[in-house]
Amino acid sequence: MMIPNGHTAKLVRINNPQNQDFRISEVCDRLKFIQPTPVVIVGGAKSERPGKTMAGICRAAFNTGAFVIDSGLGTCIERFCLRKGVMLLGVCPEAEVDYPRLNPANRTNNELANGHSHFFSLGKEKGKGLALKWGQETPMKFDLAKRISIGRKGGYGSTGAPQCKMLSVIIGDNEP
Repeated sequence: MMIPNGHTAKLVRINNPQNQDFRISEVCDRLKFIQPTPVVIVGGAKSERPGKTMAGICRAAFNTGAFVIDSGLGTCIERFCLRKGVMLLGVCPEAEVDYPRLNPANRTNNELANGHSHFFSLGKEKGKGLALKWGQETPMKFDLAKRISIGRKGGYGSTGAPQCKMLSVIIGDNEP
């Protein structure tokens, strides 16, 4: 996916993440998320935050080689991840987000943001089948983080690589 005036990002559409036949490991293998890697999940940040909080999260991720998983919306962490080269994965319900337009001057609050390396779009658009709401993407975020942290072999497999840590940072600036 090409974001206007931005970088390219891989878009992964998952029509029904609640389907019992769906395996996150197949998606991760195709994306070459093979080695155990630390993961930071940023939750509750749907709006622009002061830079110090997000810069600190990004610096910690950079120093540990971690991936960062967020909502895919603009949270201010994108510019820090771009600058440091940190993998930033956005997981969002497709019915709740807008795709970027050609005119970036008229951004909406629910528009996917530049700076993500991957977007995981869950469900389908409104009126076209399973439409997930905010909050219903959380199990997918956790499953994705768990799979990235254990790698392909599942922890202490034949490679002897240990399972990496997962960390959740809850910002809490969502509207009630």
